[in-house]
Amino acid sequence: MTTLEIRNVDPEVLRGYLVAELGGEPRPDGSVRGQGWRATFLRLPDAPVGALTVPAVEVRFAGEGSGDAAAFLARRAMRGGG
Repeated sequence: MTTLEIRNVDPEVLRGYLVAELGGEPRPDGSVRGQGWRATFLRLPDAPVGALTVPAVEVRFAGEGSGDAAAFLARRAMRGGG
């Protein structure tokens, strides 16, 4: 199992990346299943960033292709600049 903690990105946006760009299938429980992997999402408490807070989500990947799917999402969720 591979786990990512991603901040300041809505879980629906992350699900959209996995569906649109990795060919995943959204499931009724909110998870996304792809070829050789499954991603589940857990909303975490908002994370403090200075005087502000930002949303945080934990994404857990399971399956033989979980490493590749997690690496894709980690790269895709990066935001540079401002």
